[in-house]
Amino acid sequence: MADQGHKDGEASLLADERISWKVPVLLNNDWIALRLAKALNPQLPKPLFESVYGCPPCAWAGGRPSKVRRTLEESELRRYFEAYAEVGASCALTLSRPDAGEELHDPYCNMLLQLLDEYHGQAIVVDERLARHIRSTHPDIKLVASNNRVFLDYNSGFLGLSEERYYRQLLELYDVVVVRSEALLAGGIAEDLVDIASRVELIVNQRCIPNCPVASWHIQAGAEVVKDRLAGGDAVWPHCKYPDRTETIVVPAERRGELVQMGFCDFKLQGRNRKSHHVAAYLVDSILSEQGIEALKDTLRPIMQEAFFLGLFDASVDALISIPKGSCPPPTLSDGSAS
Repeated sequence: MADQGHKDGEASLLADERISWKVPVLLNNDWIALRLAKALNPQLPKPLFESVYGCPPCAWAGGRPSKVRRTLEESELRRYFEAYAEVGASCALTLSRPDAGEELHDPYCNMLLQLLDEYHGQAIVVDERLARHIRSTHPDIKLVASNNRVFLDYNSGFLGLSEERYYRQLLELYDVVVVRSEALLAGGIAEDLVDIASRVELIVNQRCIPNCPVASWHIQAGAEVVKDRLAGGDAVWPHCKYPDRTETIVVPAERRGELVQMGFCDFKLQGRNRKSHHVAAYLVDSILSEQGIEALKDTLRPIMQEAFFLGLFDASVDALISIPKGSCPPPTLSDGSAS
């Protein structure tokens, strides 16, 4: 797919200028993502990524928990939103707890909606009750039907619908739907969804086996972790029951190119909680072209070294990943020394 989407045959620094990327760094690997964006954006034809996703600990949070474990005040959260706005990216909150609708009146969560509305963000949602609450109270927030929603309904037979019809029904409520990676691989149903391609998001590195038989259990178990943490209990993330999860789904470059030609241009990377150098590596490898990596190697080298250093220490301390007032200073280790 490298060098598609540029003009006059000239090699592009981006793998494909038509792709908009959503990346898993919010409240997880903010420092390294902002370093990359601030260094590379001035040299690129468009911002490195369009949106970032994650969520602070709250009653509606779903998916992998944030590295930032404490509750963040509104003023702190604004610094995250503003820092990403400075590099041309919006924030998407993973409000994807399957039973979040039981907590619709939670004041902290509703404050998060106000921030999303103000900063033109997205809400990634599983529970239809929460989706309708957001639609009625903050109609300008872009609603995304979570991949977890799709996994849950896949394991129960897509509500008795065909997979194609199922996605179309979701779009009666949501603005965007995350379509299963399996459905968009060669031999899937991509051709049947071309007319709604602009409302489809594709995960290109799904960290699960194809058609996982226990995905719904894993999602529900993860929701229990959120509840336990909110109640002050131990937060032990459940291990998948499937004996071998090494067969992850990666949409290959050639297929990405075919999908882009069909109009599927909104791509998403998974990988919250990964070490900083892993995140930096797959952001660079996925978004930049080979020519771009070579042309920008002098800019990338020190950032990748910093990412590796942070990865050695597993940047899970707030001091390494929080967004201070101002911009993005060098991270500080727990002993007070700069990296």
